[in-house]
Amino acid sequence: MTKLISTGAQPQTASSSIVHEVADELQQRLGNVAHKGEALERSLRARSTQASEKALELRAQARSKASQLRRGVEKIASDNPWTVVGGALALGMLIGALSARR
Repeated sequence: MTKLISTGAQPQTASSSIVHEVADELQQRLGNVAHKGEALERSLRARSTQASEKALELRAQARSKASQLRRGVEKIASDNPWTVVGGALALGMLIGALSARR
């Protein structure tokens, strides 16, 4: 087994140098990770905002179409009330007949 005898200054300088290099490397890598994390956060926030805006737009479209459909059904019902009553009666009888078979 070989023993190394240190003179005092050299091993401390070498180990101190290595420690500083490792610390600098870690600091650089942490900085890179932090930068990437911030970029990811900005991207996610932008996508979240876009998704919220799209959801509001789709909600407005759905409300508009539902309102148009309601007006159309009301017009048909007011123009032809007996036809609507007959259709509802026929549909009720069909559902009753199908459920009675079980």
